Amino acid sequence: MPAGFVGDLPVGLTSMAVRDEDAEVLRLAAAFEQAADAGRPPRYLPR
Repeated sequence: MPAGFVGDLPVGLTSMAVRDEDAEVLRLAAAFEQAADAGRPPRYLPR
């Protein structure tokens, strides 16, 4: 999930769960995404 930017480069966060805890980790991931507000439309950097 998007976690922010370092300069113009995006930084992501990976979340994992133990067996049978998928719903909990997805709930936490969704809450993080909303709280962090780290997503933004991509833009192309010059070469």
